[in-house]
Amino acid sequence: MVSTEKIPNDISSLQGMVKTLLLRNQQLEEMMRQMRGEKFGASSEKISEEQLRLFNLEESDSILPENELKEEVESYTRKKGGRKSLSKNLKIIRVEHDLSPEQKQCPCGCGEMEKIGEEISEQVHYVPAKYEVIENVRFKYACKKCAEGVYISSLPLQLLPKSNATPGFLAHIVVSKFQDGLPLYRQSKIIERSGFEISRATLSNWVVKSGEKMQPLVNLLLDHVLENGYIGMDETPVQVLNEENRKAQTQSYMWVIRGGPPGKEATLFYYDPTEVRKC
Repeated sequence: MVSTEKIPNDISSLQGMVKTLLLRNQQLEEMMRQMRGEKFGASSEKISEEQLRLFNLEESDSILPENELKEEVESYTRKKGGRKSLSKNLKIIRVEHDLSPEQKQCPCGCGEMEKIGEEISEQVHYVPAKYEVIENVRFKYACKKCAEGVYISSLPLQLLPKSNATPGFLAHIVVSKFQDGLPLYRQSKIIERSGFEISRATLSNWVVKSGEKMQPLVNLLLDHVLENGYIGMDETPVQVLNEENRKAQTQSYMWVIRGGPPGKEATLFYYDPTEVRKC
């Protein structure tokens, strides 16, 4: 708390005090974040004495020249509270709630009241995902006179020709597994709740086959990464179950490679059973 006896009367001094308090608040918030990491984070990430010295709260170290204080304080804008609007990127479904004809009658008995405006409140609504079946209908043609044969149009090209999954469905499975961290056995349970069944083994086979089909794109991305003079690489230990000729407790590695021209970087993930990765 700041004593009222120390509050200056002139505007310039008040601006300087406001700036000092804002800086103190930011330093305290950062210090709290660091201390939370020390308490709950890994031991290798505990705060050091050098880091603590960054949060020197002496008032003399926080005060800047008056001209800098004035410029910063004048550009400061207070954020308004309350909920953020939900309708910016979502479809809006307008549901109108009106008074009944009886309620629109004025209690004073002068007749029906006039509408003078409206009040809008927003709610988030969820529409469950739905699965559809696409029937590819191909008409067959034949000549009844010559009986030379039957003619039928060809099917559109498919990512996995022998499967009954569309490219969109395959993309959904892959994104759910790798981007959203949803295992295939859970995806199988979710699909089952929708009224049909796809086994975990089938989903796994689709993921593997889709990855093989995408290998040419991965090769192009790797070439794109290698074109740049600087490449970042790091490995993360992982465990793989039911891997051929390896125990489940054996440690494997997922390599992350990132690089490419500035502003056009690409990231690739490679699995390797050892800690050595060759591009």
